[in-house]
Amino acid sequence: MALTSTHKVQKATSKSRDGNQNQSALTNPKAIKPTSKKMTMKDMQAAMEWLKGEPRLVPLAKRAEKEKRKAELQAVDELIPKPKGKMFIVKKMQMDDDRQKYKSIQHQLRELSIQAGFDFNKTFTEQGHDKRNKLYKAAREQIPELKRYVNDWATIEIVKQFVNNRRKWDSKKGRGHSASASRCREGELQTINEIEDDEEQEEAEDVAVSQKSAEGSADEAQDEASGGAASLSEDEDNGDGDD
Repeated sequence: MALTSTHKVQKATSKSRDGNQNQSALTNPKAIKPTSKKMTMKDMQAAMEWLKGEPRLVPLAKRAEKEKRKAELQAVDELIPKPKGKMFIVKKMQMDDDRQKYKSIQHQLRELSIQAGFDFNKTFTEQGHDKRNKLYKAAREQIPELKRYVNDWATIEIVKQFVNNRRKWDSKKGRGHSASASRCREGELQTINEIEDDEEQEEAEDVAVSQKSAEGSADEAQDEASGGAASLSEDEDNGDGDD
């Protein structure tokens, strides 16, 4: 059936209207309705890459980048600053109720310190900035829980303890400066269980010494206070006698 002129006009108008709507959607991202209410991190990244290709949409790209950073921050639990006082590292890290996870972190950090090239003939601070920074970066990337601890203090304490105990153990065994990180990995030196035992014993000794010192200071303060009160009482008695 032949189309009348009226039908041709209506069809052309409809086609033009559809074309304008599609063009509007391309030039105005707000006109595009999302297919889901919540975008994934991958969706955000793809959207940002697309937006960066359009100079007019740079502000939208910046906003998308900001939203991505916000989402990443929300994925990390509340930050934990380094607590004051002497106590077990596991307690400082608030992991008393998940010691299995704490042990896993210890093992991973030991491996990462070896991969970072730590020399166990040296102290932690003698390792150099490059090796320590390599360790911090790898720890944050491979052990997400460690992002919670401000300025990597948990990573520092665990690895510092490990390095100190390794040096002590090597010295006791008469290996001294012949020890190396690669030999540790081959099992020729201290085993993981032996290192853990040393770490727990050292922590217990440090905590005990700290507590004893605190108790001693409290006793001294109490003795001084008692002595001062007794002296004041004697002065009052002597004063009454003089009258």
